[in-house]
Amino acid sequence: MDNSLNAWQIKLKTNSKTQFILLVLITILALVLRFYKLGEWSFWGDEIFTISGREDGFNYNIFRQSISLSLIQYSVSLFGASEWTARIIPALIGISTIPILFFLIRKMFDPATGLVASLLLAISPWHLYWSQNARFYTALLLFYSIALFTFYLGIEQDRPW
Repeated sequence: MDNSLNAWQIKLKTNSKTQFILLVLITILALVLRFYKLGEWSFWGDEIFTISGREDGFNYNIFRQSISLSLIQYSVSLFGASEWTARIIPALIGISTIPILFFLIRKMFDPATGLVASLLLAISPWHLYWSQNARFYTALLLFYSIALFTFYLGIEQDRPW
């Protein structure tokens, strides 16, 4: 069993086509799960707050504007206020997080670890739930993960800037 696992890991490291195919399949799985009944359930309080465009004390300044909040409000202003149009941006951010984190994790560890981590994130109930809400949590996970990996790799490669 151990030898077949090692052989699979070696094949996966050397075959970028296999990595790409598996990553595409995992990303498609994430897309299906995040789009499934995306606009079916009604808004909850925080989502109404998000799409209303009211100042919340944090996002009233151009220098402190939330990217996800701005994109959600733009989507709602462009396509109308509905559950689906308000939630499409967090769903797309959640889907894009899967391949982005794969490449970061692959650089730090190896392709097999990157694929397993991507699969776990794709089926994660927490990530799926927040990808289907008109809130900023998926963007938060994406950007703080990128920042942590960048910081770690900068320190490890002795390139702090």
